[in-house]
Amino acid sequence: MTSSLKLFVVGLLALGWAVLRAEVPVYADGRALLPVYVAADAAPDERLAAEELARVLGVMSGLDWPVRVEPVGQGAGFFVGRTHAAARTLPALRPAKDLLAPAAGEIGPDGFRLRTRGGRVYIEAATPEATPFAVSWLLQRYGGARWYAPGALGEVIPWRAAWTLPDLAVVREPAYVSREITGLYDAAGRDWARRNGLRQRLEYSHNLTRVFPPELYDTHPEWFGLVDGARRRPLGGSDYHWQPDLARADVAEHAAARAAEAFARDAGRASFALGMNDTVRFDQGERTRAAVEPLRYFRGMPDYSPLVFGFMNRAAESLGRTAGGAPNRYLGCLAYFWCENPPPFPVDARVVPYVTTDRTQFYDRAYRAADLELMTRWGRSGVRSYGLWEYAYGSAFVVPRVPHAALAEAVREGWWRGARGYIADMGPHAGFDAFKVWMLAQLLWEPDRPVAELADDFFGGWYGPAAEPMRRFFARCEDVWMAQPGPPWWIKYYQQQDQVLLFPPAVCAELRGLLDEAREMADNGGQRTVDGGQWASCRSAESTAQERLRDGRKAEGRKDRGVECGNQESGNGERRAEDGGLRTEDGGRRAGSVSGLRSPDSSLLAPRYFERISLTSRAFAVTEAAGTFDGLRRELEAPATETFSAAELGARLVGWQRARAAFNRALAAATGGEAPALATRRADFLLRNDPVPGLLASLGRRDRVAPLAALAELTIAGEPVPAHWAALAVAYAKNRLAGAPERLANGWFGEAAPGGLQPDFLHPRSGDIPAGWEVRAAPTEQGRVALGPRILGRRILRVEGSWDTQVTQAQPVQPGELCVAEVQMRGRSSPGNDAALTLAFVDAAGKLVGEYRTTMLPKGESTWRRLTLADTAPATARYVVVGLVATRQFDGDWLEAAEATLRVAE
Repeated sequence: MTSSLKLFVVGLLALGWAVLRAEVPVYADGRALLPVYVAADAAPDERLAAEELARVLGVMSGLDWPVRVEPVGQGAGFFVGRTHAAARTLPALRPAKDLLAPAAGEIGPDGFRLRTRGGRVYIEAATPEATPFAVSWLLQRYGGARWYAPGALGEVIPWRAAWTLPDLAVVREPAYVSREITGLYDAAGRDWARRNGLRQRLEYSHNLTRVFPPELYDTHPEWFGLVDGARRRPLGGSDYHWQPDLARADVAEHAAARAAEAFARDAGRASFALGMNDTVRFDQGERTRAAVEPLRYFRGMPDYSPLVFGFMNRAAESLGRTAGGAPNRYLGCLAYFWCENPPPFPVDARVVPYVTTDRTQFYDRAYRAADLELMTRWGRSGVRSYGLWEYAYGSAFVVPRVPHAALAEAVREGWWRGARGYIADMGPHAGFDAFKVWMLAQLLWEPDRPVAELADDFFGGWYGPAAEPMRRFFARCEDVWMAQPGPPWWIKYYQQQDQVLLFPPAVCAELRGLLDEAREMADNGGQRTVDGGQWASCRSAESTAQERLRDGRKAEGRKDRGVECGNQESGNGERRAEDGGLRTEDGGRRAGSVSGLRSPDSSLLAPRYFERISLTSRAFAVTEAAGTFDGLRRELEAPATETFSAAELGARLVGWQRARAAFNRALAAATGGEAPALATRRADFLLRNDPVPGLLASLGRRDRVAPLAALAELTIAGEPVPAHWAALAVAYAKNRLAGAPERLANGWFGEAAPGGLQPDFLHPRSGDIPAGWEVRAAPTEQGRVALGPRILGRRILRVEGSWDTQVTQAQPVQPGELCVAEVQMRGRSSPGNDAALTLAFVDAAGKLVGEYRTTMLPKGESTWRRLTLADTAPATARYVVVGLVATRQFDGDWLEAAEATLRVAE
């Protein structure tokens, strides 16, 4: 073929393609050209989707856009949901009978189709509840709309003078069948989740407390676990500190019967949860031991997968024998804590385990490699599919925890290795986690999207002219997390004070500088170039609006305007999806390119960018204040402070109390108001470690009135004096502790309890334990609790390899009595580990009353030192509980304790 003929043919093809792919005008010249229609009998979710489409079109155009019942004739319009017009024109969608194994020609329950025909736009979904996903995808892909975060502040809807859609022939469905992010429970969060395509389709979580309610004990006590030689009746529906006897066949049959009943009640239900209770108090009987012995370990914990998945297999087989046991009905569960490892036998295909791993620990290469290999082994375990449970917090942290690339990699790798369910356990902080949450929502539909592409979209659209410094802020935070020292650990630093060590003052100063730079850029606006496009000029609003924003009040006139300039696409082009949305053909730019559209009221944009930056700024102020407070506390823990004079100690306490007050103010500012920046409203885990009673006691032993003199410095400075500090100082001044009798039994650990830690097969490395004390230790591979040799009637208690070890003793107490607990302690404590003396009060029912107080060994290697706690018994207290605690010990960590005492002041 000659070159001229080739050009002629290409021209004809191009002309034909232009004819076939006719564009569909939506509105122009101030006229709405495509009304929004639903069927007269539309399902609620379909009507909701139509109303959302009409609302957004109205914001984009400034026109009124009602939702109407579809006409009988052939008019143009958007036809949303299962309309009669679509049924007459298009072949019916075939929803998959089995959501984890769709047949050829079927579509998953959250899949949808967009099709244009003769001026009509058909928006259909496999199920009514998926229709909003179709509308949101259309508006984002072709309209440039975004819902970056919950609420009005998170909505970005660009104004357009006119809008035309390309010819559409799109079928899409999410890569992950079940998609969840926790913490989005209010109305704004639910709306955001719907607009970003989140929906739970699989059930799997803790459910055995409901499958085996307490009243079942009356007829079947044998179904409940044997612990410490006795079967234990649950204390109520909220008592989850037990497991059924999972080794019994009739226990599995009962669980299957409850699942069958649930399937019979709801014909559309796909799964039923049989997730283990949130405890490791498993049955200790012969059948259980036969299933798990000889004891194996996985990630340092006992491996109970043979027990748990033996139960799941029996339940699945029993379900298969019932009317509700169709192959497309699944039993979900948790591969959690002691059962993360696949068992050494095939798992029934009807079982869907959710594998619980903290993949934020991918900073450790060995941990990452082992976890990816674990995903592969679960994919080959016999299950049809499995889920990923991700600990992506958010809540329980007051520092930015944003390993975006690691979380994205886990989503991508999990999908390729067979995962089809996903939950991010998060409780997101609005100030830190907006990109993390939005990114995960996008990846659950399309796991192969590059994180950089998503970041271009988010940071440009969310922060506008301040995108570049805000992107550097979060990149630096991510670097800090991924460069952390020490071994990986499951939910490392969860509700633990050492998390602030990741952000020392120099790093905080660097990050604060980036926030200040971002504020300045949002304030000044101006031209910015992002991803090849140019920002429209977004000059700041009048100074009064900015002042209102700086004061934390909502700037007026922004709600429901929906106008933005910046990181939006033009609406040209189309993405076709195959194989669960992973392979795409994109005739235009991906979402996230800059259209250069200009807002008709751009003066409103700067305050909106400013407010988004303010969320992060307020959240990070808590990080900074926590670091200052914690740094001063660690100075108080230094050995030199034990020799301070009253004036020296008093001056230190003034500074520390002011730092505490500053932290509380920052926390209140970040968690209050109309737009909280942090989800963590209480941070007791940062505040409860109190070295001051020990310092007051050290003073008091040298000079009885010196503790009062030290606290007087607080009064002079106008700072409050905590009541338990004052009570201890008064007790020393009046010599009330000198003749106080010892209340603890066996406080010098001279006597050993018979039998040691039970059951002994879970504690093979432990030895003698002290009589008169209750010893609870979560079994681990290297765990050891043991008394040393007796010397002059005294023994040293040693703890190592601990996940959670508590050695406690309760003694009667009268309300108003001052209790002073002391212990000699030494050891090695790594960041993330707690080695502490604790003091608490409980009422007659065993419920905690008053404050739970601790004082800890400092990090590193400690020689013998006396730890002290003191507090006054509350009015409802019946017992005082003294404890020696070691949690999350890493390799090489250890704790030794001796000479524990409890004195009650007269």
